[in-house]
Order: sequence, then structure tokens, then C-alpha cells
Amino acid sequence: MRSRPLPDMIAPERRLLRARLPGALVVIAAASLAPAESANAACRVVSGEMNGAAGDTCEMLYPLRWENRRGRPMLHESIRLTTAPSLGRVSIDVQPRANRAAVSYRPAGKTAISDQFAVERCGSNPRGEVVCQEHRFTVTLSEQGAARAAETCLPRPFQMRTDRPVEVDLEGARGSTCLLRLFLAQEPVSISVTRQPEAGSLRISRGRVRYEPSFLTTSDRFQLEVCKRAEPGACSVLNVSVTLR
Repeated sequence: MRSRPLPDMIAPERRLLRARLPGALVVIAAASLAPAESANAACRVVSGEMNGAAGDTCEMLYPLRWENRRGRPMLHESIRLTTAPSLGRVSIDVQPRANRAAVSYRPAGKTAISDQFAVERCGSNPRGEVVCQEHRFTVTLSEQGAARAAETCLPRPFQMRTDRPVEVDLEGARGSTCLLRLFLAQEPVSISVTRQPEAGSLRISRGRVRYEPSFLTTSDRFQLEVCKRAEPGACSVLNVSVTLR
């Protein structure tokens, strides 16, 4: 079976065809959009989960020009709020000169909250097709949020693929626990350890991988294989590097 990129960690794919320009096709799919990056170190964003201290503003940055997983250029078309939060406000600022679109969540108050919202982002490829993707976010702002984010080891943004191994970088403070959440368009996955870490231990439960370092650990490596349960041949190999400073 021909290998193909796996969907990014987003909402399930859906398809919609509508007229945009004569001969143009609009496709809602989970296939081509680059991941966003967290812009606020106080509010950490991983796999759609925003975690910070009570009162924090969380911000994500989306590039306006990028390459999809096949190396083809993509150009920003639109980004809009599809599900509004109930305890805060979301603002979207497209900045062409900076080549980015900023999505900011600002809570209504300074108390601890849990909230949700979703945005839809669309980009066009050279064939005139517009590919759209819905990104769902869960916001958790707590009194201990800032300290917890500083003590937790989290991954840099990455995309899972089946055509080649994926390099994953986990970075955090020395002695911190590393957390890696893995799911494919909210479909169940099986996770197996193909190479054990040398200076720590792993615990896997419900799509979450927890790495516990030993007392003096500063760096480590391990390897995982992640497969969709519904498609046994759709697997991604993750080469994970751990850096604790």
C-alpha cells in the first residue's frame, strides 16, 4: 500500500465543495496546513491544549506562506473563528508584512478557568484548490499554571508521517517530566516502544507518553511507533530526543 502523510493532530476531517472561482475547488481536509507556533512562553500550547496561569493571554502564530507535507507551496486564504469561547474573547490579526496570522485568546477575568474554542484556516495550492482545516483548542488557566509550564518538558511542533521517520524534540527544565500526547484526527492509536530510553523510563496510557528522567539526566533518546488501529499499515516512527537544562 502506498504510504502517505498522516493527518496532523486536529479535528476529524470533513469535506465541502463550493464555488470560489470558475474551475476552483474548495476542500475541507486534514492534509496540508502547517502547524502553528505558540507566541507566549507563559501560556504553553501543545496539541491544541493551552495551559497557563490565571489571567494569561494565549497566542498562536500561523505562517501565511508555507510548504505542505509534499513540499508544495501553500498560500494563506482565510482564518476565522468557528466556535466562540464562553469565558473569554478570541481575536484574529492577519499581518502580511510579518508573514503571519496571530490568534489570541484573552480571558474575561483573572480567575482560574477552563474554556474551548475553534478556528478554521484555509490555504490555496498551485492548482487553485483551497484546503481548509479546523483547529480546536482547550484552554486551562490555573493558579499554578505558570509554575507547572516551567517545570514540564514539552515537544516542539511536529507532524507525523508514514513515508519517513519523524524527529521529535522534547525540551524542559532539569528533573522535569516530559509529556507527549499522540492522536491522529482523534482516532484511536496504538503506541509501542521500539527503542527504550537509556537514562529514564516511559509510561504510556491512552495516547499519552510520559517520560520520567533519572536524577542526573540531561539528555536521552528513545523511539516510538504510532499506528492507527483502523489502518494497521498506517504507522509513524518517532525518533524522540530529550534535552533537560
